[in-house]
Amino acid sequence: MQTTAFKATKQPLARKNICETALTIIDRDGLDAVNMRGLAAALGVKAGSLYYHVKSKEDLLEGVAELLYKTLGPLPVEIDWECQVCAIFLQMAEVAEEHPNAAPLLIDNFAKSAAAQQRASALASAVGRSGLDEKTCARLINNIVFLLAGYSVGSPPAGASLGAKTAWPTVWLSSQDGWEPDLALDSEFETGMKALIKGFRV
Repeated sequence: MQTTAFKATKQPLARKNICETALTIIDRDGLDAVNMRGLAAALGVKAGSLYYHVKSKEDLLEGVAELLYKTLGPLPVEIDWECQVCAIFLQMAEVAEEHPNAAPLLIDNFAKSAAAQQRASALASAVGRSGLDEKTCARLINNIVFLLAGYSVGSPPAGASLGAKTAWPTVWLSSQDGWEPDLALDSEFETGMKALIKGFRV
């Protein structure tokens, strides 16, 4: 996918504004649209100057993921471990909904950056209060991450190409007498997450 040219912007080059510009491109055109040459043009610099701040495209995308994690806000503080786990993941779901094209970065970089590691540590601490054994705690967190990934892929425009495949459950349920389900992704994610947590306690 080709990226439509941005109007070059003259500003001091730094990792933060490089990643912010990359996120703008991703939001508009998707992950595949990001390349160093196009990004440099958008910033009004030569491509070679970017490598002083980002080592590679992979490093760039990790920087974008860290930027997303920093937008999550303060970590939720809840007495109940289930509520804390839900609140942490709902913050991630909100960002994934706001930046659906970038959602895979949020998930793929779950524990790479300092900001992401802070989330992972908080989750480990919360789930650790559940009384579940370590293996089950890890499985629970992994399954919620997979749940978030699934709902993120189903969100437009990132999941636009999957629309025909993901829409059929809604169509089927809506066609049944007496069924008028609210299948909004945010509410369904929360419902599925809570059910998943309860299931691991059995």
